[in-house]
Amino acid sequence: MISIKNYLLNSKWLIAALFILLFIGYTYHNKIFSIHFVDEEDNFILGKYLLEDQKLYSDLFSHHQPMGYIISAGYQSVTQPDNIYMLIKRHREFMIAWSFLWCALLLWKFRNKIILPLITFEITKFYLLGNLFLSESLAVYPVLYLTLLLFDNEIKPKKYEYVFTGFLMGLSGLLLAPIWPFLVGYLILLFWLKKIKIKECFYLIGGGLVPVILSLPFIDIYYYFHN
Repeated sequence: MISIKNYLLNSKWLIAALFILLFIGYTYHNKIFSIHFVDEEDNFILGKYLLEDQKLYSDLFSHHQPMGYIISAGYQSVTQPDNIYMLIKRHREFMIAWSFLWCALLLWKFRNKIILPLITFEITKFYLLGNLFLSESLAVYPVLYLTLLLFDNEIKPKKYEYVFTGFLMGLSGLLLAPIWPFLVGYLILLFWLKKIKIKECFYLIGGGLVPVILSLPFIDIYYYFHN
């Protein structure tokens, strides 16, 4: 009976947190054109050219990782904005949806442990440019998930979670190069904390290869390393 009461109490907190996050998303939607940042515009423009069969790093110069451009290209192909106003609006709306879906996943997985930090970040991320379509804004949620999964002693990852973990590591690495040292350290800590065994690495590698394979049609490998 006590455990049922605790579950219901936690569920109430989770539902309340989701409503708060929905309200925060609504406020960001009202400020959708309040600021711009050059890297965001690069994601829009290079994403558009990717839809015209141009290759990153050979036809299109960049010294950033490719996934931000690729996600933008995929989203533009779906929404097909026909002017700059709609181009910006759709991408900012994507970030609101991206944030909310990740917050819902984090709340479902880590429950009340993450409520306060998550709401604090969502309220203040406007001042960190976290509401913009930037690789940093896209990568912060997968990195947070990975970190919490690593240090939560109550969670023993299952096989599908190793695949998902590998996918998030690959996705994060292809969004943002400065977090590569984090990913290397993360892999070391997985073994150090006995969160993974050698035989389970195949699931991790398989998941990590998914974003790599998805990005290959859009990039020139030689010029990727050159740039």
